[in-house]
Amino acid sequence: MLETCIQFTIYAIRWQLSGFILAPVIAYGAKHGWSPAMCAVVGNFLGAVVFYPVDKYITFGIARWLRVLRVRREG
Repeated sequence: MLETCIQFTIYAIRWQLSGFILAPVIAYGAKHGWSPAMCAVVGNFLGAVVFYPVDKYITFGIARWLRVLRVRREG
């Protein structure tokens, strides 16, 4: 349970960072006449490209380090 809570906390922090990608895309898109849906699609695609390696590390890398530190998942 502790391992899951730690991973979730790190992921929630990472999630907040995605606003730094989405906000400029929305501003750019609004300036160039894009629809809100197009801004969301482009912003989310760029976020996925940027944060895929980070999410992969949170899922697998953090779990590995928590096992090394002997933080065990209950259940």
